Amino acid sequence: MTSTIRADVPVRAVRPRFLDRATVLTALGLGVLTVSTWPLVLAALGPGLSLMAVLAHVCGMLAGYGVLVLLLFVSRTPALEQGIGADVLARWHARGGRAVVGLVVVHGGAAIAAWAQARNEGVLAGAWEVLGMPALPAATAPPRSPHGPPASECGTRPGTGCTC
Repeated sequence: MTSTIRADVPVRAVRPRFLDRATVLTALGLGVLTVSTWPLVLAALGPGLSLMAVLAHVCGMLAGYGVLVLLLFVSRTPALEQGIGADVLARWHARGGRAVVGLVVVHGGAAIAAWAQARNEGVLAGAWEVLGMPALPAATAPPRSPHGPPASECGTRPGTGCTC
């Protein structure tokens, strides 16, 4: 389909670009490969790390990458939504969310085991030390809003302390 703006210059219509499943899955696979091998390369180049520490690093990196991918899946990007479909992206988001939660759990368990192994103590003592670290609650819990609970919770639960 061509049209002319001026009589002497033909202009081609621009077609919208969509991403197909193969392209998206290839890009995601390359990202997973990069993110998962990066800690392995650093562990090989640096001082010897235990297998649990490497497992914790790899799972943590994959979980972080997975969160970004999940955000991309629900971003309603036209190239993804029209090329793959909103229903498929929602299913991928659901499966990916379960995988990310599993990776976070494995990351936490492996990090505690690696800490206990490095300090030559039991897993329970290591867990007690790791869970008592001052920065850990800030890394795991979302910050509370200084403005109180969200409007959807306001007055719906007893004891929320809402004064509005």
